[in-house]
Amino acid sequence: MAGAEASGVLRALRSILTALALGVLAFAAISVFLVTRNGPFTAGENTLVLVAVLVLVCFSAVPATIYTTRGLTNRIRPQARLEPDGSIPAPLLRGFLGLRVIQAAFTEGPALLGIVVYLLTGHWLGLVVGALGFTRLLLLIPRASTLSDFVRDLTGQIPDIR
Repeated sequence: MAGAEASGVLRALRSILTALALGVLAFAAISVFLVTRNGPFTAGENTLVLVAVLVLVCFSAVPATIYTTRGLTNRIRPQARLEPDGSIPAPLLRGFLGLRVIQAAFTEGPALLGIVVYLLTGHWLGLVVGALGFTRLLLLIPRASTLSDFVRDLTGQIPDIR
């Protein structure tokens, strides 16, 4: 059963990330509908402040993601070994899952905030951030090769994923 657990983790992670991306897309669609139909909720009040907060959150999410990802990867690296049959052990699978979920969380937060800023102010930058977040969430959806590359980088061995 080499690779059965890996396939299960990939399937679960695909479901989680797809749900997050669809949630961002649905919220954006509802927001666009509401703003085009009724106008923004604050219409000029505090627009600059909200856009500044959005930019600050986006710029702080990038280093937070990088720092957290590197920290978790460095914590996993010392015990990273494949099973004798070439399958990926549970700690590596959990590490991969955790890294992807953390990256998705650091992506989803600014994306949703961007859509809220658009909903409140009608400023186009909010939708751009939401669209970029949606795209990044789609790019985070893993393939078997993504997991294989992750494990190979940590162990120096090619895992058996079927």
